[in-house]
Amino acid sequence: MDKKSSEALWKQQLPHLHTMSVRQSFQRRVPFVFKFDLDDFPRTLTPVKKIILSAAFSLATLACSAAEPAMPETPKDVAAAPADAKTTASGLSSKVLEKGKGEVHPKATDTVTVHYSGWTTDGKLFDSSVKRGQPASFPLNGVIAGWTEGVQLMVEGEKRRFWIPAKLAYGENPGAGTPAGVLVFDVELIKIAK
Repeated sequence: MDKKSSEALWKQQLPHLHTMSVRQSFQRRVPFVFKFDLDDFPRTLTPVKKIILSAAFSLATLACSAAEPAMPETPKDVAAAPADAKTTASGLSSKVLEKGKGEVHPKATDTVTVHYSGWTTDGKLFDSSVKRGQPASFPLNGVIAGWTEGVQLMVEGEKRRFWIPAKLAYGENPGAGTPAGVLVFDVELIKIAK
């Protein structure tokens, strides 16, 4: 619905708002894709109802204008780990994107809550909690070896990019629907649960 149509619908429904209870006015479905202020409300509304309705409509406007979770951008260095990435003895490479807080690292037996996005080295996004708009929680010893090793290097609040070799991921020929070869993950460690 465009702004002009929304404004017309709003003006049609506005005269009826003063006859509704506050509860009904919260439940009323009106498109909120345009700006309004307290002067737009009918003069018959009490000041308290005006303030409550204004707050409700402002919150609804924010909720309605909230975009779908953004598609994560493919990293420019997805094809290979850059020279400034650190590599462990197992071949796992990583680079800190944002420092975290604290000094506590998760153990393999801890459950972690993370946001992540994963790409193949040709730049194809194959999984993303960011795209779903919902962080993931799991026991750290219940995921691929590259994750188990890599996330233990992190602290809460940290964002890190991993280049996980096939031997620490799903292998070179894992089967239909599972990404093969080196995988690249951006991981944000949100919480460690003991």
